[in-house]
Amino acid sequence: MPQRVALLFIMIVAGVLLVSCLGVDVTVSFGKDGAGTITQTYTLSPELAGFGSSAYDTPQLALPLTKAEIEAGLNGFGNLKLTSYTRKDSSKNTVITFSISFDSPDALAAYLDAGSSMVRYAREGDMHRISFAAGSAIPLLDSRTIEEAKTGLEGYVFRLAVSAPVQATASVEGAGNITVRNNGNRAEISAAMKDILLSPTPMSASIIWK
Repeated sequence: MPQRVALLFIMIVAGVLLVSCLGVDVTVSFGKDGAGTITQTYTLSPELAGFGSSAYDTPQLALPLTKAEIEAGLNGFGNLKLTSYTRKDSSKNTVITFSISFDSPDALAAYLDAGSSMVRYAREGDMHRISFAAGSAIPLLDSRTIEEAKTGLEGYVFRLAVSAPVQATASVEGAGNITVRNNGNRAEISAAMKDILLSPTPMSASIIWK
């Protein structure tokens, strides 16, 4: 099950569609030798954070929330290391941020491919590409559910940024309300989570560098 469909399904089944929301921020930094760091931040409503990590510790929605779950997910990847982890809980949101170091682009690719992340890395000749794809079309939802989802997802954002050794360029590959920012060696794409999860046509974008 694609990640955005799985997330939407869990929210509906849990009966907390109005308040169970998620924001995702991913920043990938590459050095000249190909090594680097990927930093991920999840912003969750308290209800979604309290729904239980078992909802995320699945092939359908691999989104570990605890330090132990993240480290367990790195087992078998000797060239990946969890370098930092923080969790901040408030009445409004739970914010989880962690960084993982990798020694090569191939190590990053193996890590991303092992889960059901919407982010992928690939090399095509001398061109490097970090891609974002929201997956397949969402199931048909009634208008009331869609409006409730829009309300609950308001303010939550998906953002992907890449810092590369050379100039990087972000571009939108499919339909969708995606913001693109290019600034020398740093490129960024972002979109509202409500647009990603509820768009009839899956969104996609990529950041490339040579």
